[in-house]
Amino acid sequence: MNRRSVKSTLFAVLASGMLLFSCTQFPTQFGYIGPEYVQTVGFVFSPMAEGAPGDTLHLTAHFAGQAVHSFACSLSTQYNLSIYGNDTAVNFIPLVDPNATFGPDSISLSFVIPQNFFASSGPLILAVLKDIPDSVKAKFNLDSESLKSVPVSQLPIFAGLFLTTTDFSKSDTATAKMMAHLIETLSGQMVLHCAVNGGYTIIRNITVRYNSHVRGDPYVYINHNPDPQWFAMYKVKKTGKVSYDLPHTENDTLVCIYKSNNLDSSKIAGPRLFTDTVLIDTGYSYYMMGDTGIFIFDSITPGGAHVTATDTTLDKSFSFDNRITYERYGYTWFYEPDSTTLPGVKPENSVIIGNSGGNVSQFLPPLDTVVQKVNLWVRASDVSDGELNRPVGVSSKKLSLVLKYTAAYAANVQKK
Repeated sequence: MNRRSVKSTLFAVLASGMLLFSCTQFPTQFGYIGPEYVQTVGFVFSPMAEGAPGDTLHLTAHFAGQAVHSFACSLSTQYNLSIYGNDTAVNFIPLVDPNATFGPDSISLSFVIPQNFFASSGPLILAVLKDIPDSVKAKFNLDSESLKSVPVSQLPIFAGLFLTTTDFSKSDTATAKMMAHLIETLSGQMVLHCAVNGGYTIIRNITVRYNSHVRGDPYVYINHNPDPQWFAMYKVKKTGKVSYDLPHTENDTLVCIYKSNNLDSSKIAGPRLFTDTVLIDTGYSYYMMGDTGIFIFDSITPGGAHVTATDTTLDKSFSFDNRITYERYGYTWFYEPDSTTLPGVKPENSVIIGNSGGNVSQFLPPLDTVVQKVNLWVRASDVSDGELNRPVGVSSKKLSLVLKYTAAYAANVQKK
């Protein structure tokens, strides 16, 4: 096996740029989970994907593969990201939670974001306050002369108190945007370092900002973790060419052969009931899909559909046209064969998932038909543009599939 940096692998695969990486032994097949190493399948912070100074965040870390038997975590509030993308975190402090728990496949602990997180941000806040018109300051009793008497070292405390105790609901659009800019300026990141089983390391960035405590400003957004409502496997008739993305031509016919729907306890896709068993045949391409996070269609009621939206955010990628937009979900897939019943089966003879980084990834069935049970781990992360220090929400889910094969498929593949 080759030693790889998961950081570089994820950056190459995920368009979301999720700040999560690990250093460990990896097989040549990305996405394969074997019993000989630990695989991170999700670092989930709650009650939301961000926090403010003084907030308590709860971490649930999900793992697969080798059982977790030890861990140690530490935090750094001294983090820097250069204009070239190089990031540095120093002076890590051990994270000790007397109520922390862990099991073979998870770690659960809590920690408090330091109250003085923004202690050195006074000069930056002062520069932003100078750009806010006196008329706006007067509206919120921010007397310009009084502000001059506040020591620069105390401005972060002053700004945090102002932002969390003021109701901005009656502000005009221009004022609401100015306040949102101040709130965005008062944001930063801290870093969590976690070592599992004495060597496997995960580093995760955590966004610290006051968004979740701000009232009434329509341009201030809170980032919650993704909540995918369904996952599905589709098959499409092959057209003679290899496709790594879901086809979108008039001649392509998608056939849903499996669907997990969180809106209902059963497996439902339209009027047909599906089980966890899927039949693999020749002449088809297969795809794993999850909802985009933008639209959720109700397939339980025949002929009817309702639409709900995930978190919204302010897209600032266009300097002259700030607009409210929806988050998008991106997925990273991992597969875990039932190794107890598959002695001698090579990873490359089980499953390969394309991991496009979007909501559709090609699924390549096993080359060895002895593979009949497989666990699929999917990690969802949200994607949106424009916000400074925007937090990345994460969730994970385990899907268990039973694979069956037609006689044609079994005759078409050879064991290697």
